Amino acid sequence: MNYETIFASLPDALCIVDREGKIVTANPALERLLGWRPSHLSGQPLADWLSCIPDPAHTLQWNI
Repeated sequence: MNYETIFASLPDALCIVDREGKIVTANPALERLLGWRPSHLSGQPLADWLSCIPDPAHTLQWNI
């Protein structure tokens, strides 16, 4: 079994990014999660799809 087969069959959403942080390929689980085909995601910055990760500059600071 090669890595492409394993990558495509995993239930977890995965993608491969290049050194600039752009999506090279994505597996079907990521397509189901985001609702976009891997061909649409290819070449786009991964950061554009990570809006669920809070930006530290906009996070409340709690001093306890």
